[in-house]
Amino acid sequence: MKTIKLYFFLTLIAIQLHAQLPATVVSDPKSYGFYAEQVAQGAETVSAVNQQIDLLTDVKEKLEKVSNAVKQARLLRNIIGMGTRLKTKTEANFNLISDTDLFSPSELRALFESTNIILSAMERTTKIANDVLSDGFFNMSDAERIEMLRELEADIAALSSEMDVLFFRYRSESERRMLDVLFGAGE
Repeated sequence: MKTIKLYFFLTLIAIQLHAQLPATVVSDPKSYGFYAEQVAQGAETVSAVNQQIDLLTDVKEKLEKVSNAVKQARLLRNIIGMGTRLKTKTEANFNLISDTDLFSPSELRALFESTNIILSAMERTTKIANDVLSDGFFNMSDAERIEMLRELEADIAALSSEMDVLFFRYRSESERRMLDVLFGAGE
C-alpha cells in the first residue's frame, strides 16, 4: 500500500510540474521576414546558376564546333598532302621508268594511262574533300563531314597503294629486262 501511495504522490508532483512549464510556441514576425529574404536569395542563386549553366552549354557547343573545324582542316590538309606526295612520286617514278629505254612506246603509253586514271581519281577525291567543307554541302553535320573526309583520306591512301603496286611491277620488270641486257637473254 505504501508503494501505491508513493506512486500516487509522484504522479501528482509530475502533473503539477508539467502544468508549471511555459509554452514554447514563438511567433516572431522578424523571423518570417528573415526566412522570406533567404527564400528570395535562394531564388536569385538558382537563377544565377541556371544562367551559368546556359553560358557553359553555349561555350561547350562553340568549343565542339571549333574542335570539329580543326579536325576537318587537319583531314583536308592530310588529303591534300597525300595527293601532292602521290603526284610528285608518280611523276618521279614515271620519269625514272621512261628514261630507262627498256620499255616500248606502247608499254609507256599503258603506264601513262594507268597513272592518269589513278591521278584523276585522286584529283576527284581532293575536289570532293574541298566541296565537303563548303557550307551547305548536302546539309551535312560536322560529324558527317568528318566521317566523309576520313573515307576520302582512306580512298587516297588506297590510290597511293595502287600507284605503288603499279610502279613496283614496272620497276621489277625494268630490273628483269636490265639483267637480261647485262647477262644476255636465253644464253
